Amino acid sequence: MFWNNAVLLSAWALMSWIVGPALFFAVYVTSTSLAGGAGLVLFTVQHNFEHSYASGDEGWDYVTAAIQGTSFLVLPRWLNWFTVDIAYHHIHHLSARIPNYRLAECHNENQDLFSDVTRIGLSGVPKALKYILWDTRHRRLISVAEYRRQKDSYA
Repeated sequence: MFWNNAVLLSAWALMSWIVGPALFFAVYVTSTSLAGGAGLVLFTVQHNFEHSYASGDEGWDYVTAAIQGTSFLVLPRWLNWFTVDIAYHHIHHLSARIPNYRLAECHNENQDLFSDVTRIGLSGVPKALKYILWDTRHRRLISVAEYRRQKDSYA
């Protein structure tokens, strides 16, 4: 850890010296914030999508939560590399002991087991972000619009 921090601080000092501290840290903070925000969105979509399984302690099922409560992000190969294979998050929920560099291999070798996992492409990310409410009766996530329709039908 010490050497990692020493190299990082040295790189910061060198870049600050080359381009100036104001420009370096402005670019650094901006790029880190954008990358962090993108990572947060991708992680959220792994769990929040149309009718994703959600359950409390009572009646919770491990396999159902792993298969129906997480998604498979269909990402370009280069983006899988940058995100350390976050697209295969459903496998992580089945077995957290599988290292990230083996997730794609595991998925490809066991595709028949993952046929019920919801697939979401990059174009589906904005739609998936709408599902933020937990419908306890049906054990799934719903959108605010769906909640309003349900509320109106019960009134």
